Amino acid sequence: MIGYKLTTQALTTHDGFQWKVGKAVTATGEGNAPCTDGVLHYYESPLHAVLFNPIHASIENPILWEIECSEQLGTDGLKCWCKSQTLLRQVELPVITTDERIEFSIRCAKAVCTGVQFNEWADKWLSGQDRSGDLAATASRSAESRGWVAAMAASRSAAMAAARSEAWAAEAASEEIINKAIKETFKGDIKCLTLR
Repeated sequence: MIGYKLTTQALTTHDGFQWKVGKAVTATGEGNAPCTDGVLHYYESPLHAVLFNPIHASIENPILWEIECSEQLGTDGLKCWCKSQTLLRQVELPVITTDERIEFSIRCAKAVCTGVQFNEWADKWLSGQDRSGDLAATASRSAESRGWVAAMAASRSAAMAAARSEAWAAEAASEEIINKAIKETFKGDIKCLTLR
């Protein structure tokens, strides 16, 4: 099975683990639980890798790899996990604009937020009718007052908050919501969105 993995420029991942192209790596721990030494993480697509890097490894200037994976043991919609992986080849890292990151965040948040004020703002932002900071701030205050973390995150339209908002929105969303938001934001099937 093919998956995608990010490494540093020195081919390292969590805790400085060193990878080598073509060399199989197997998790040493027991069990199949995510975020343990019993599994290795990977992404379903290059877009997933770029979108969720800020909340996972947060690798600066990462290298994206196509990898061979053993059977998928699970997924939380953000990342997947398996027992063994092999780096096959380096692939081009997708470039995602700030507006695309914000759009993705908004689409995730809209799937879980029912607040009228937030949804009115989100619809105007998505249509391009109004992307002003004042409207975003109002929507954010509305979301905060009702405790909707995903809505609050998506309503932060400033470029500096894009990565964090996308992460918060995604954490609140299911795999189905995330994949739908990716398809709508990037206009296509996830499998066809490896490179643009």
